Amino acid sequence: MLVPCTVFINRQQSGRIGKYDVTISRPGHGTPNVREFAGDVELSYLLLDFGYTQTEIEHILKELERKKASVEQARSIDEFTLNDNGF
Repeated sequence: MLVPCTVFINRQQSGRIGKYDVTISRPGHGTPNVREFAGDVELSYLLLDFGYTQTEIEHILKELERKKASVEQARSIDEFTLNDNGF
């Protein structure tokens, strides 16, 4: 079952390596869950699990790098995938 979610990715510069906080907010749920990922590769795998295409992921990573800030997107994500990833 696909559930509507808001995916919020915040990039934090830590030395030469970027770190990412990923927040998933689901309607009807209380406080959104936040997970920290160390770098581009881990974030890419998570987004692949959430059904993003490789092209979308590359675009998101470029946006995060360019802005050095954050990206927010509405997305329907498989509920089982969310649960498997701890969201």
